[in-house]
Amino acid sequence: MRKQMQGISLILFSILLILTFEVMDIRYVFDLSLYWAHIFLVIGIAGIIMVFGKPKN
Repeated sequence: MRKQMQGISLILFSILLILTFEVMDIRYVFDLSLYWAHIFLVIGIAGIIMVFGKPKN
């Protein structure tokens, strides 16, 4: 259950960061042509894997 809560919190945190960075109009990662939203999406995917993955005993 603890792993699921960590995954859910990662998903919610990445959604919060995506929305916040869009409102503040911060789009690019420093001087790279990479959007912050892509990084936060990867964090959200990691959270999904944590939620639906099988826990190790």
